[in-house]
Amino acid sequence: MKKWKAEVWFGLVFLIFSLTFFIQSLTLSYSGADGLGPGFFPLWLSGILIFLSLCYIYNTFKSEESQSEPMPRGTELKNIVFVLASLLIYLGVVPLLGFVLSSTIFLFALLYRYYRWHLNIGISVGASLFLFWIFAKVLSVTLPVNEFGW
Repeated sequence: MKKWKAEVWFGLVFLIFSLTFFIQSLTLSYSGADGLGPGFFPLWLSGILIFLSLCYIYNTFKSEESQSEPMPRGTELKNIVFVLASLLIYLGVVPLLGFVLSSTIFLFALLYRYYRWHLNIGISVGASLFLFWIFAKVLSVTLPVNEFGW
């Protein structure tokens, strides 16, 4: 039996994501009074993604040679786990700490190995404030805030 390569895992993860998206889109109305409802686009998009995921997985098993590297190991795997764990923690603390503070901590954690700490702080704070300004002020998107309003 052929070893499962990274492309198979990618296809399976994408399939699970697409199925979840499809199931959630079923809770929205497909049509509305003025025509298409809020469930039309997510339903069709997730259906297409499911089909493409299945095609991708099928082609991966059908081909004799793998077109990608094997699953990451060692340091590469640790980096992936670190990013995913950081993302899950970020999603958990955003409602508590607000967007700006959570994003600053998240970016600082991701960049701490690549930049000096003072440059890292500047990048993290600057990017978080810039994104908050873009979404909250320019695009009028409601973002989670803390007691201080940021």
